[in-house]
Amino acid sequence: MYKADICRSAYLYLYGGYYFDVDVLVLRPYVAPEPANFITIKGDGWPDNGFFQAFLAASKRHAVLRKSIDIMVEMLWGNNRYYLGPMSLMRAWLNVTDANDDDTHLLAEVNMDVHQSIQQYPKLNNLLSTSRDEMVQNVPKEFVNRCQFSSGACNVVVLDEKDETIYFYSRLIGTTWCGRQMECTESIDHISTKTKVASHTQQDVVDSLNGAGNTMKDHTVSQFSAGQANLSSNQLDSQSSSIAEDMFDKFEDALQDQHISITPQPPPQDTWLISSSESTQQQIDRIPKIINRIYFAKDGNYPEVVSDAIKQAHKTWFDNNPGYQVRYFNLIKARRYLHKHFHPVFLRAFDCIEAFAGKSDLFRMALLYREGGFHADWKTVCLEKNLLERISNDIDFFVTKGFFAALDYGRSCAANAFVGARSQHPIVASYLEYTLKNVQSSLYGAYVLMTTGPCVLGRAILAHEEAFGNDTVSWPIHLPGYIHWKGENSQAIVATKCPGCGEGQDWSEGNNYISLWKDQQYYCEDAASIFLVDTRQSNEEDYSSIYTTPALQLHPYLGWQPAVSSQDPSFFGNPPKVEDGWIPDVTMVRRMLMHGKDRDGNSFPPVLDAELCQNMNDVGDEEDDVNKMCLSQTSIKPSGPMNSTTVTIDPSNHFGVMGTSELITIRAPTLMCLVYTMSEAHSRISAMRETWAGGCDGFLAFSTESDPRLPTISLPHAGPEEYTNMWQKVRSIWKFVGTHFLDEFDWFLIGGDDLFVLPHNLKTYLASLAYKDRADPKSHEYFVGRRFNIGKKSLYFNSGGAGYALSQAALRKFLAHIDDAEHCSADKHTAEEDVEIASCLSYLGISVTDTRDAMGRERFHPFSPATHYQWKHGDPDFSWYEIYNKEWGIKTGKDCCAPDSISFHYIQNATMVRHLQALLYFCDNNRSQAMKLQLPLSSSTGHCKCVDCDEDEVCGGLWRANRYPGMLHGKAVHKKKLHLVVAHCSKGLNWLSEYIKDFNAISIHVLSKCQLNVEGAPANAIVKVLPNVGRNDHSFAHYISSILPEIAKQDDDSVVVFLKDSISEAIHQGGRFYQLDLESLVSLASSENGFACGLGITNHKMSAYHDKTVLSNYWMWRYIKGSRDYNHTGDSAPFHSTFSNLGDFYNSIQTSSDREPEVIQVCYGGFFASSTVRIFKQDMEVWKSLEKRLERGDNIQEGHYAERSWARLLATPLKPFQVEALQKYSDYIEKEDDSVQGPLMKK
Repeated sequence: MYKADICRSAYLYLYGGYYFDVDVLVLRPYVAPEPANFITIKGDGWPDNGFFQAFLAASKRHAVLRKSIDIMVEMLWGNNRYYLGPMSLMRAWLNVTDANDDDTHLLAEVNMDVHQSIQQYPKLNNLLSTSRDEMVQNVPKEFVNRCQFSSGACNVVVLDEKDETIYFYSRLIGTTWCGRQMECTESIDHISTKTKVASHTQQDVVDSLNGAGNTMKDHTVSQFSAGQANLSSNQLDSQSSSIAEDMFDKFEDALQDQHISITPQPPPQDTWLISSSESTQQQIDRIPKIINRIYFAKDGNYPEVVSDAIKQAHKTWFDNNPGYQVRYFNLIKARRYLHKHFHPVFLRAFDCIEAFAGKSDLFRMALLYREGGFHADWKTVCLEKNLLERISNDIDFFVTKGFFAALDYGRSCAANAFVGARSQHPIVASYLEYTLKNVQSSLYGAYVLMTTGPCVLGRAILAHEEAFGNDTVSWPIHLPGYIHWKGENSQAIVATKCPGCGEGQDWSEGNNYISLWKDQQYYCEDAASIFLVDTRQSNEEDYSSIYTTPALQLHPYLGWQPAVSSQDPSFFGNPPKVEDGWIPDVTMVRRMLMHGKDRDGNSFPPVLDAELCQNMNDVGDEEDDVNKMCLSQTSIKPSGPMNSTTVTIDPSNHFGVMGTSELITIRAPTLMCLVYTMSEAHSRISAMRETWAGGCDGFLAFSTESDPRLPTISLPHAGPEEYTNMWQKVRSIWKFVGTHFLDEFDWFLIGGDDLFVLPHNLKTYLASLAYKDRADPKSHEYFVGRRFNIGKKSLYFNSGGAGYALSQAALRKFLAHIDDAEHCSADKHTAEEDVEIASCLSYLGISVTDTRDAMGRERFHPFSPATHYQWKHGDPDFSWYEIYNKEWGIKTGKDCCAPDSISFHYIQNATMVRHLQALLYFCDNNRSQAMKLQLPLSSSTGHCKCVDCDEDEVCGGLWRANRYPGMLHGKAVHKKKLHLVVAHCSKGLNWLSEYIKDFNAISIHVLSKCQLNVEGAPANAIVKVLPNVGRNDHSFAHYISSILPEIAKQDDDSVVVFLKDSISEAIHQGGRFYQLDLESLVSLASSENGFACGLGITNHKMSAYHDKTVLSNYWMWRYIKGSRDYNHTGDSAPFHSTFSNLGDFYNSIQTSSDREPEVIQVCYGGFFASSTVRIFKQDMEVWKSLEKRLERGDNIQEGHYAERSWARLLATPLKPFQVEALQKYSDYIEKEDDSVQGPLMKK
């Protein structure tokens, strides 16, 4: 059902048109009212169950459909997982459209067996009360008995609420929705069955159908039902079934014309390969010198830790078979390979096999079919010197007969743990054909090896044995544990399991193929449809589901290492090559920065030497550090930490208009940084990798030698590898990036190996451009950098030295014309790559952007900070620079560079790269402490004995968040300085004086809303009236941002208590929670946690700590109906929010907190206490942002999001060992409760 939900939205988004379920019976034609461009059905009991998608119509690329697809792909919605599509579509509609817009038309679903559903429609209710027979007057005779509205029949009508006109009956044909299968005529059942495998059809197919009376001939029709066969008539006539049959036959013919097959047959063998290998093209008769090793795990990657036993086992294949290339494939790389080189059916079959062992069965033979070579299982050991050479001298196909001895002789199975073949060998081809058919038919057989493995291979061999005889097929003996050459008594040549490598099929990173076979779960549920593919598939990679992975080899001592130069004794194999399909892992550096560790577990980035903060000029001397002077005098600094995923825009600076304006925080755009270099300069690339490169979401250097560790890649290009041919090198870079990464990033920055970048400043500036223009870099063309002007040519271009950036849309347009010799200099050989690309882009209508700040200071710099700071006009060696900048002039001194500068050029050695990084992020040097690099916390060591007990002081109170180290007790609690803030609406405060009696309350503020008098407040309380918006959460955010900074400081060692006027009354959350007294609140808030929730947890089954991912998916789905009783003042603001869920809301306030763990504290009830230390730890802009987001009205969804965010904002994050202890103690995560979602739970 989930697949259908996504598919129907995807089809209509791409093509527009109408969609009907196959069980919809049309009673009268429905014509969309003008100007409606989105039509669907409100589900019975709406909005609780979302939209009823049996009928859906929309214009092409409608925003609601786009949003619904995003939501469905992102997550399954809590306790509405069964209604994934309906709820997601409704959520998308609420977020994208205005309920009063006339471009939306909503019909209504009415369940005729539910009285509450019927009674809200007077005409329908009256009709039913007189005679139900009249309800079926338009129904064809053959369906009359299916529309009696008897209990359990689940008859549903769809009507227009305005005039109660009934258009459709639904859930009539072959449905089990209502507890019983409903029989229909054979012809209708046949139509229903066939339409289950029907794909969408475009305009040409629809036109070819010529369905009787089809009023939708100008639209796409996704599926056909009996009702649609005669859509324009008022009722179905007796010929409707035959008409529908004829229509389906025409539809099937049209699909065949479009090369869309719906017959269960594998593709012809001559269409299997999209691209052939060198060995295939040359039809090599011997087995090529290739050894393939396969490791499939749940995360798709290679194992992070490899045992010494495995390393030694792999070493035997290298040592005993010199001259052979050993290649490694993980799950991600295997999918990439199949996608790139094989008919799409192969990838569909591969994905459909649930057992990892079965995936490996198929993939190993696909490798041998295309390229030939040998496959050796992961744990095998090569026991004979030059074994593979000996084998391939005599035969072109090698396999082992016998698996568990006599047991498999009877079944004619062949062990595939060690197998070899030349490319396109007919036995391998037969195996692949048999396996594809087995997957499509979900064949299980009498034994697990009959699915995809040894017995399928044995069957293929028997089919060819007579034709080939024994001369070309080797049959060694496979006995338990070993493979012997020609007989039991001969010496073993391969051990099938290395000593100490483990036995059995159960392991944490995979699954047990035997168990899956026994449970009938070896194949996917939709295996029958794997042959239904469009054979016109493009060879372009789909990076929405296939990701890059570095080419690695398993070193016997060092573990996983990049496949680099064979001259280096530390590695095996040859350098990785683009020609072999190797794609570097461009996100590696970013992931290491976010994780705080490199692949070896070392801290990343490495700690910079303190000496880098000392004076150092461009050549490394300790005198005249003008770079340091420039950074200090110009106040150049990062606008945020490199690992931040958000940016904060100052409109007064970014938009060119000085003045006071509120800061705007939004999601950071994604950025890929590209650097061109040569192998001699890899030390600079290493320095970039360890400093600024992690701030880019993707980083890749293009060199003369590939090195996955940096990463660098060597690309072929026209002409020589020299500076005077830079344009051709850059062209090859853009082509490569466009082929593999175009859709993965919003922006692409390119520069040389002497470039220094402040990535967060760049992202902030790029985000400001898009924000100002209300534009998306995926569709809006930008060309950004340090603009120059060549007066004679009247050409504006961006300096290549300072680096320039293209938006995704600009790069896409450039790539479409990159080979245009006339306008884009495709054949030209020149060093002026920056001029040439600007010329081409100018021809395409893309101009340079003025990147100066509001005071005219530059952000992109073609020289070092020192050069710009002390620029001397009239220097004849740099006359070109003054000419190129004549239009704008050159600023020097403290005005040379914008405080949010983005790049500097001519940083020509690795030491200077690290020096600038240290000055900007680490050294005091008048840098703001807040601007120092904020790295994720490294794992803390520690141990929890228990998380819900008395004996563990550190962890024992975690489960219910009721005890932490450092809590105050007794008199110390009453001496603690307190600030109290009370959110007031309608309740009296007579209780407050008694509540704070004997406590050291040094300030009391009452923030009143609801336009009612404050009664009973203490005499020293300060009352402030606020607009009635955002409930108590808005009041608290206002207090922190506007009042608290005036009366307290971070080092005050005080506690702020946040109260509601209603806490003197019984809590409505009783049973699950209890209310803490003030002493307990202050005691907990004074602890290391720094936060105390006003409601404690009564039920030991539930923890105060929640899974962050599940919690982030939370949204108030039951409150979308409107004001209900949550509205004190009749506020007309809709309850639903523009934020898709709590995570979306929380991310929008852009916290400056420590790196969040996977498990976070949540406080319910809306009142709490916190230390001032924890409050001021957040940047004050966070609290202003929170206040701003709660101003939409009184009755708003954001208030419920804020309630669940206070502890997240204020409590001290857990350490990794505490997170691990909580996760181990819990049994499951609560996902079903509609108001409490995400807590860790005990059974």
